[in-house]
This record gives sequence, structure tokens and C-alpha cells, in this order.
Amino acid sequence: MKDHVFLFIIWSYFYLVLLFQTLPSSSFCSSRKRLRGQEFLLMSIKAFHRACRLAVECTGDPSVQENAFTAPNCRTDDTLEKYTYFLLDTCDIMCIPIITKHCEGIVSPAVMQIFFSVLNSQYVLVPRMMDQLSTKLASSSFFRLTLQLKAKFCTGDRNVCLNESCSEFLWRLCMSLLSKMKVAVWFEDDLGQVQAILQRSIPYLNCYLSDCATLLCEDPGACSAGNGDLRSIQYSLLILLYLAHLNHDMLIQEDAIFPAVCNLLCSINEHGEKIFTFALKAALYLLSVSQDKSTNMDWVSLSNICKLLGSVPNFLSVYTHHPQVLRFLFHYSALTEKFGLHVLEQWLDWPTENTGGYGCSYSLPLLESESEQMELHQPVISLVETNSTALLVLMEIICSGEARLSHRALLLLSSYLQNNQSHDLSVFEIMRPKLLQFLQQFIIENETEALEGNEHLPLILQLLCMVQLSSLSVKEEDDTDFKLLYHVCNLTGKVKKSETKILQPAFNYLYCSLHLAIPCYKNKVVSVLLSNISLLNLIEALSEHCYLAHTLQETPEVSLLCSTWLLLRSLLQSLLSNIPEIQQVITLDLDKLLALITFRRKTSSLLLACSLHLLQTLLDLELSSPLIKIKQSAQTQSFLQDSDASLYPLCSSRTLHLLVALQNLFLQKEEIVQYASLSCLESLLGYLQRKSNKTCTMIIIILFYQIIWCFPKNIHNT
Repeated sequence: MKDHVFLFIIWSYFYLVLLFQTLPSSSFCSSRKRLRGQEFLLMSIKAFHRACRLAVECTGDPSVQENAFTAPNCRTDDTLEKYTYFLLDTCDIMCIPIITKHCEGIVSPAVMQIFFSVLNSQYVLVPRMMDQLSTKLASSSFFRLTLQLKAKFCTGDRNVCLNESCSEFLWRLCMSLLSKMKVAVWFEDDLGQVQAILQRSIPYLNCYLSDCATLLCEDPGACSAGNGDLRSIQYSLLILLYLAHLNHDMLIQEDAIFPAVCNLLCSINEHGEKIFTFALKAALYLLSVSQDKSTNMDWVSLSNICKLLGSVPNFLSVYTHHPQVLRFLFHYSALTEKFGLHVLEQWLDWPTENTGGYGCSYSLPLLESESEQMELHQPVISLVETNSTALLVLMEIICSGEARLSHRALLLLSSYLQNNQSHDLSVFEIMRPKLLQFLQQFIIENETEALEGNEHLPLILQLLCMVQLSSLSVKEEDDTDFKLLYHVCNLTGKVKKSETKILQPAFNYLYCSLHLAIPCYKNKVVSVLLSNISLLNLIEALSEHCYLAHTLQETPEVSLLCSTWLLLRSLLQSLLSNIPEIQQVITLDLDKLLALITFRRKTSSLLLACSLHLLQTLLDLELSSPLIKIKQSAQTQSFLQDSDASLYPLCSSRTLHLLVALQNLFLQKEEIVQYASLSCLESLLGYLQRKSNKTCTMIIIILFYQIIWCFPKNIHNT
């Protein structure tokens, strides 16, 4: 019961202080009220500090931790852990707001010294909650408040106790913020160095914020910093500025911090010193966020930072996940050449988590949707739009980077090309020669066996297909396009039909090149395709596999078969205007193709529609083409009657079966199948009209009576 009375007194004191500070003041008693208010505040904060000290002492006693924190012979569920959480809530809800309000007026060093002691005790009592408390304090400008108090009251060995409390708080605040940042294995040793430097140097950091830039510019060989090591103090200041800005508190004006950090790095290089990693990380970040408000670095400063960054064995150790860091390293060509690839790799490899601010990743739910990931990577897309070098670096990651980074880079470039409404031709003039270079290098370095299971070739082909779709709509083909087409044809012909990941984007690219080519260039594209015998053999092998598609569902293999039919159909249509020399004929089994359409079973709707379009083209060509050889079984040919000779290679029975199948498909729910079946029916009637007018008339009469029969039944439901 005594503990509850004690805490009630604390709450009463805080309530009196809060009430007293909100009373209206008069010209006669304002000074007296202010003194009485500070006395009440000092008494209250002392009482609360005693409660925190009692809890700290109890945390070291195992018997108190095991038993209920209450008076003897009293039954209660209150434990030491609940008591510490209660103290934390009291500090958060009452103590911090009251002290913050107190700092708006005349500040009492005694009150602030006890207040920071209370904050330090919270880090001991409830360490698991300090991440949230530290973030709240840092975002509430407690870095600024603490440094201002040290500068005002602690210079010249004044208020030693206040300086110790403030320095300990800054140290604990920094270490708490650093501990929750995403760090790699390399940082464990560096973290100990950061801890030692902060603990040793923060007590001597007692300058005003307006003098911090001057402090960074001081040279250890030319002047003395008083007590403490000047370089360590400068490193500590860098870390404080870094952590404060990550939590949206810029302690120094950006136009002042940029030249100050540049001078510091120059001084380190001139003295041949080795800067420890985290200080360089902070310096790079501060330069990045202040670049927009400053002039460009001179050659000396640029060479210094290049030298320092180049001395770091792992670029991750100096990387901060922030858009400004990305832009800064691509702002200078010297930095881009050495570190552009590294910074983009780190950006793409950074965990896709929702962060409260760039630079500090917290354990929040992962972003699952592609739109959220694209929004997270929007700074890269914006960089690519304004910096052609970033575009080339991103392409290099796609073609030679790690698999997961290559896929993310491909998504970014895909989004960029889709949103490129301005149709900037310079983008394509950059990308196409680079893709050609990658393909040529790939062919030289890899043998046929290396194509199987290759992770980068599918991505290169996908990117090439996207570039082709975007560029051919705004420009004509040139030599680069035909060189790309030639290399893709050769690569495709060397790939086995089971390599779906490679063949799918390759066939898509070939189809786009043929389908989108303007008439004067289409003949040349057709000649390139038909001159590749390996490619034609592959198309025939995949066509044979299409007849078994009733056993497949919506899979990548089905998509490849659809691309095969579409490419073959486009080739057949291109031969109508010009017939080049054909070195290889593709054999098609008409019976199996008709069976695929007639006995649908579980055939994919998309593949069925592609099959119908291919059959439509064949009927328009009267089932005859220099590229195609129609294959029929001997049994089917033996049953042909004299009346069917005019329909060859069709017959009356096949025609009726096909007619029924097209009618059934027209009644399906999928619109893509409906339109394809209707177009195929139109071509079938045209074929019959050209081959046998009698059979065509019979089919039209059958269709007419079916329409008359179905119309009265369906009119009431329409």
C-alpha cells in the first residue's frame, strides 16, 4: 500500500506543477509564481527520480524480481515489471511534456539535471521499450535541446553533474537508435568503436549549434580543442548530426554543413589519417542531404571523398538507404564511375519494408504488392529519367547482377518504359546498342550448354522485347535492330524446347519484330527468320507439342505454345506479299489441329484462341503455303470420296465436325474464344465458297435454320 501512496504523491506533485504553470500571471506576482513553480517542479522531479532509483536498485535483486513488488503479507498481482512500465508511462505522459514546457521559459539547471537522470534510468528499467522512446525523443528535437543545454550551462567546467547527465543521455540515445538500424556483420566491431568514441567525446562537446560548422573545420595540427581529442569530438558531432537528421532534425543549416564536412574530409586526407567507417557513413549522408542547397564540390574535395570511399572494403558499411544519397553519388561522374553500381545494388537489395524514414529500417510488415514496391523504388525511376548513366548501370545489373537484383531492376525499367509517355528517342538510342553489346558478349563468352538454365539471358530478352515494343512505335528499324534480330534468332535456335524461360521472351521479341515492322522492312525481317533452319525446326517441334495441350493448364509452357502459334501465323501472313527463298518447310498435322479444336477437353482458352487464329490463316491461304506442309494420316486420305476432292485437304465430314465445333466454341463464356471462333467460321465459309459452292450453300442453309430455331427462344432473354 505504501508504494501506491508514494506514487500518488508523485502524480499530485506533477498535477500541481502543471496546474500552476497554466495559471494567468500578473505583473506583480509573475516572478514569485515562476520561483514557486520551479520549486514545485524540482520537488516533483526529485520524487519521481527517487522512485526510478528505487526501481533500478530492485532490478539487481533477484528476490524482488521473483516476488510481487508490494508490502509484506499483501496479496496483489503488481510486479516489478509492471511497476517499471508504470514509471515509463508516467515519464512519457507527464514528465516529458512538463519539462518541455519548462524549457520554453527560464530553464533551471538543477531541474534539467534530474530530468536527464530520470531519462537515463528508463534505459535501464525498460530496455525493450527504448527503441520507441528513443525515436520519439529524437523526432521531438531532443538532440537539439540537449546540445543547447550543454552549450548554455556546461562550458568552462560549469554544472558538471548536468553535463554528465546530458552526455550520458546523448550516448544512450545514439546507441539505441543505432541498435535498431539494419546492420550487417561488419558493423558489430564498428559499433563498439562508435560507442567508445561517443562515450569519450560527448562530454567535451559543449559548443553552440551555430559554432558546430566551425568546430568541424578546425584542424588538429593548427589549434587546440581544449579538453579531449578534437578528431574524436568531430566524429561524435558527425554522428549526432547524422542521427538527428535521420529523425527530421537538421541541427545546422544545410548551406553551412556541406563545406564544413568537405573541409573535415580534406583535413583527414592531408594528415594521412584513417577515418573510421561510421564517421564516413555519416559524412556521406550529410553531404548528400545538403548538396541541393550548396554549390558543387571542387576537384580536391571530390578526389578526397573518392579516396576515402574507395578505402572501404564493403560499400554497405557507408551506405544509407536514402534518395539523397542515391542522387548525390550520381551527381558527380567521378563518384558514379566508382560507386554508381554499388549504390544501385544496395538500393535494390535493401529489404522492402515500410520505413518510418529512410536510413533506419524497422521491423514492420513487408510490402507485398508490386505497386507498393514500385512506389518504394520511385527515386530510382526518377533518377533514370534524368540521368542516362543510371539507366546504363541499371541495365548492367539486369545483364550481369545477382538474380534477385536483376529481376528488381527489370521491374524498374519496365515501369519506366511503360510510363515514358514522352517517347524520348534518346532513351532507346542508349538502350539498344547496350543490349546488342550484351548479346554479343554473351554469345562470345557462353557455349551452347551454358544457355540452359542461364538466369540473365531471359531478363535480357524480356528487356529487349519491352524496348522493341516502345521504340518501334516512334521510329523505323535500323541496322542495330537487324543485328539484334539476327543474334536473337541464332540464340533461339540453339535452345532446347524445354527451356521455357528463355524461349518465351525470345519468341515474344521475334513476334514483335515481325508484327510491328513497317512494310518496307518486313520482307527483310521475314528473310532473317526463314534463313535460320534451327529456328524453323524448333517451331515445328513446339507445334507438335501443341497437339497435346489438352493435358496442360495455364502454365508458362502453354504461354510458349501460344507464342509459337502466333509467330507461325504472322510468318504465314507475311508470305502473302512476298515469297523469299525458303530453306526449311514446317510440317503441320491437320488431323491433330482439328482434333485440338473439336475435342476441347481442358485446353487453355488462350491456346485455343491462338489455334483458331492459326487455322483461320491457313483457311485464308486455302491450306497451302510454301512454308507449310499439311500432313494427314493415310487412313484419312483413303476414305476421301470423289465429291470431297474439291475440298481437299478437307472433306465433308471434317467440315461438318469443324462447323459444330466452332458453333460450340461460339457459345463459350470466354470472349477471346468467341471472337476467334467467329473469325475462323468466316474464313471457313470463304474457303468453302472458293472450293465448292454446293457445300458452302449447304453450310449456310444449316446455319440459317439454326439461327431461326434459336432466335425465338433467346429473344425473350435478351
